This record gives sequence, C-alpha cells and structure tokens, in this order.
Amino acid sequence: MIVKRFVSFILILACFVTIFVSCGNSDIPAGTQIIENDYLDVRFFVPKTWTVDISTGFSAASDMYGRTISMTKVSPEGSFSSIDDYYKNYYVKTLKETFRDVELVESYTENLTMGGVPACKYVLKIAIGDKNYTSMQIMAGHGYYLYILTYMAENSLYESELDTIDELIEYISFQ
Repeated sequence: MIVKRFVSFILILACFVTIFVSCGNSDIPAGTQIIENDYLDVRFFVPKTWTVDISTGFSAASDMYGRTISMTKVSPEGSFSSIDDYYKNYYVKTLKETFRDVELVESYTENLTMGGVPACKYVLKIAIGDKNYTSMQIMAGHGYYLYILTYMAENSLYESELDTIDELIEYISFQ
C-alpha cells in the first residue's frame, strides 16, 4: 500500500513538473523581454535590462547609456518602385529636414529579411545637438505598411550592442 502511494505521488509530481515546464515561454530569447503593440501588429525583443516605452504608433526601449531600439510603421506617400527607392528618395530627405548632418553611410538591399519578409538595411550618421550618433534602420513591407526598426546610439557606444541587436532581429514576427 505504501509503495502504491509513493508511486502515485511520484507520477502526480512528474505530471505537475511537466505542466509547469511546458508553460514556459521558450520562444523568448534568453535575457530578453518581448515588446508587443496592438497598433503595430509586430513583436520584437530587447535586452531585459532595457526600459520599454509603448505608445500609439511606435514601441521603443532604451538602456542606461541612451542606446535605443524602436519599431514604427508608416504608410508610404506617393509611388515608389521599391523599399530602397522610398528610403533614399523620401525617408532620408525627411530625416535631413529634421536633423542636421544626416549621412547615409551603408546600404544593404539584398539577402535580408525582417519578420520573414524581404527587408533593406541602412546605416546613418546623425548629429543631434552636440552629439554624434550612428543609426541602423531596417525597413520591410508587410500588408499596406512599411515597418522600420531603428537602433541608435552615440558613435562610441554603437558597436557595443550591435551583435545583440542583430541577433534579436531574427526573432521579429508580424502578427
């Protein structure tokens, strides 16, 4: 009788352990937190230590050093032949009207995806006030919108989180 109770107890305990282990969020990369925003219809991850800001129209996170990552979506104005055409002939012009000394320094238009759809990647140098920043933007079309992921940091801090950001881009998914 004692053996049956002991075996029953072990089986029940094993069931509970299985249930609790399977309830974990294994699709969240270690050391990160998920950002979801119903308006954006996209989810992405940022380091767990970063502070998250979710607003209508964008989601963002920043760390104690001022590095930021954000996601927004836009409805492209006018007609453009490609994401690259829109970015270079409209979006960069808008940035130059907002910030001083905007310079497009790198452009990747092939073999890149974001959320499983083709994307383009751009790296810019931007001056804001008396500080100089490097910004990486990845733009992808999904539905009727263009989604823009932006990672931005002071020039001296940009490289320090770049590998992490590049890795987290792989986990972006459209809802």
